[in-house]
Amino acid sequence: MYEHILVAVDGSEQSDQALKKAINFATHHNAALLITHVMDTANFDFPVIAGYVRKELWDQYNKTAEDLLDKSKEEAETLLKSESPRFEIPEKVPKEYGIDLLMVGERGGNTTEDE
Repeated sequence: MYEHILVAVDGSEQSDQALKKAINFATHHNAALLITHVMDTANFDFPVIAGYVRKELWDQYNKTAEDLLDKSKEEAETLLKSESPRFEIPEKVPKEYGIDLLMVGERGGNTTEDE
């Protein structure tokens, strides 16, 4: 049985679907849910703009998550990070938070990290 579930969101339709499934899964398994977005701000030219964009996007993600959580009666912790999503999501965050299940959607293309 899973106790700590991590779902990564990026504002795409795919991540919204992953979030819905993670909420249902967490509810069914009575597991803690951590919703995270990791934005790679290294590709932004100006830190001030990166901070504004990050807050604007995070507010949008939080609103979507809150709406879905309200419907499901599930509670979740949220986490916003500015690092490399390829490292933070599969490696660092799960270790820091004791995650035993990672749920993600197909890459939605809303990251700024190059292939």
